[in-house]
Amino acid sequence: CVPQVCDATHPDLEAGNDACCNRPGLPCHFGEGDCDNANHCINNLRCGYKNCDWNDKDDCCECADWEVYDNETETCLPQVCDATHPNLEAGNDACCNRPGLPCHFGEGDCDNANHCINNLRCGYKNCGWNDKDDCCECADWEVYDNETETCLPQVCDATHPNLEAGNDA
Repeated sequence: CVPQVCDATHPDLEAGNDACCNRPGLPCHFGEGDCDNANHCINNLRCGYKNCDWNDKDDCCECADWEVYDNETETCLPQVCDATHPNLEAGNDACCNRPGLPCHFGEGDCDNANHCINNLRCGYKNCGWNDKDDCCECADWEVYDNETETCLPQVCDATHPNLEAGNDA
């Protein structure tokens, strides 16, 4: 027997792969279909809705909106939202509005303060990469504390750790 093809290379996508993902012990991988629910997909993939690469309105296995697929582990991983993201031009635009996963200091692209953790605000075209994204930041008179992951008032007296450069503002 030849294994059934469940991706865009199937010879008859209109009719031939409709039962692909519900084969006993052979759930579909990322981008394969036609699935009916998450049980038809491997690992932590979900069943999408009319999202297959072919145009017959089939449902294919996919990651959640705030995740990316890792070919090596065949699982969905949280999306990278800082300057290490592999495609900053297009890949992180929905990063900070992931349910329950707001962005940290220096991460983006945020749209408002609700997209940032704790007391951070959403900046304006301030990310460390050059595509005009908005990243989470502290107010002008505050400094970020990595330990507490919050913005603290800037020290402006003799206790400031860097009196030469740090308390000019």
